[in-house]
Amino acid sequence: MFREAEEWILEEGGDWLFSFDNICEVLRLDPHHLRQGLMRAKERWLAGSLKGKPLPHGATKKKCKEKKLRAAA
Repeated sequence: MFREAEEWILEEGGDWLFSFDNICEVLRLDPHHLRQGLMRAKERWLAGSLKGKPLPHGATKKKCKEKKLRAAA
């Protein structure tokens, strides 16, 4: 299912009613910007998963490090 969703998101210029581009247009979102953000999030998640520690939803390595530093203080 993940691959199907990714294919739907990455397909540019789809002309069918429920294409990613059409949904973004209705919601007044920039599909290109959204695609870039989703791909960056996927890369961060994969990088964390390869180390055996998947990042929590919405987390970045920087945020996790800052949280650890605050907890140690």
